[in-house]
Amino acid sequence: MLQAFVERTLEPAFADSVADPVVQIQEFLDRVLDNQRQRSCIGGCPMGNLASELSDVHEGFRQRLAGMFLQWRVTLAEVLARGRESGRLRSGLDPASAAQFLVAALEGAILLTKVTRDISVMERCVTELKRHLTLYEAR
Repeated sequence: MLQAFVERTLEPAFADSVADPVVQIQEFLDRVLDNQRQRSCIGGCPMGNLASELSDVHEGFRQRLAGMFLQWRVTLAEVLARGRESGRLRSGLDPASAAQFLVAALEGAILLTKVTRDISVMERCVTELKRHLTLYEAR
């Protein structure tokens, strides 16, 4: 399941190394939102669910899940760094910190969407994450 997330979600979203990194991240956020919409806010994030249930119980699962979240953050950080290097994003952007923020905010939004069964939670979060990303755009 963890590898499926990488193969079906991360890799296709960011495979094009010459695409606009801001657009790639915005489209990725839209896909996460669409996924929650299609699932009627039920189920949450499989990785987040497993992390919540197993991190304190099974060290092996905790390590695998930590690795998966790390891979997600690294992928986003690479895309953000590409944007910074191309001049699309400001030079002051810290790709690793911004990537960690994106992952943490998305996971929190997915959890709240699951608990409230209210897609507007996810919609607002995605809107705010996109707005946050524009703060780093080069002017």
